[in-house]
Amino acid sequence: MTSIHHLPLAVLMLLLAGPGCSNGTDSQAQAPEPDAGAAGSSDAAIDSPFTGTMQCGNVPVANPTCAACADTNCCTQGNDCAAHQDCLDLRDCRRGCAAADTACQSSCEAQHPEGASFDAALTACRMHQCADACFAGADVTCGFSVSPSACQTCAESVCCEVGYAANLQPVFWDYLRCIRACHDDACFQACASDHPKGQLIYATWLGCLGTSCASECQISPSYTCGANYAAPCDTCVAASCCAQSTACYQDADCVGIDQCAKACGADSACVGGCQTGGEADAKWTALRSCLTGACAGSCGQ
Repeated sequence: MTSIHHLPLAVLMLLLAGPGCSNGTDSQAQAPEPDAGAAGSSDAAIDSPFTGTMQCGNVPVANPTCAACADTNCCTQGNDCAAHQDCLDLRDCRRGCAAADTACQSSCEAQHPEGASFDAALTACRMHQCADACFAGADVTCGFSVSPSACQTCAESVCCEVGYAANLQPVFWDYLRCIRACHDDACFQACASDHPKGQLIYATWLGCLGTSCASECQISPSYTCGANYAAPCDTCVAASCCAQSTACYQDADCVGIDQCAKACGADSACVGGCQTGGEADAKWTALRSCLTGACAGSCGQ
């Protein structure tokens, strides 16, 4: 099986130089970084000025209609934002920014970094649940906005649920914001260590896009059934174990078991300690059984 590693610095810097800045932790590919909650995002551009306030957390949002929809569908995220003063301060700061003033919006995020991940999760929820009410009907109903447009179209078509589930988690954003500041490989490894759950959630997002939208999202090499298998394992997985691989790699907990087991090598006791006994464990066991059966020769099981 495969595991997720950090992205080489040279590749990261090249991709950061282009439109739709992206960050990743795979040694050979990365997913575009979603824009929800970030300066210059759909939220910052359309959510201003703030004329509404959610009852859940007293969070300022675009307008009263948006607030009502968010209270119905995103109350948890509103309360989570309110539980972190930096999130409320960030949104209050953005209240004073003009819709097109990305410098002002960036400055607000820089002043209140601890609230950015909770703000992004709330934004993702409102994108998905309240696109018309909060974002004037913008095409953000999957809860994320990525570049280029071809990537957005493909992601909405085949990775909507996976992308939304990722963007809805503050830990996902914590991880992305950590690697955004990295300038060497040790930093990427530290981010994975500091934000393990976020890194696992990121792996599900990368796996879906790398499998179904690799060309549109400029992910190279492409993935196979949610994971980055080396040849000739990839061919066998596609033919014999695709359902099991996809099920595992769209579950962050299953990815976690796989990464843990990968680090164990041949130590069966260690591998047993990686298993949780839950649904993710069953998915991982099914994948491992398929690889050791149908693809033993190709995948080195």
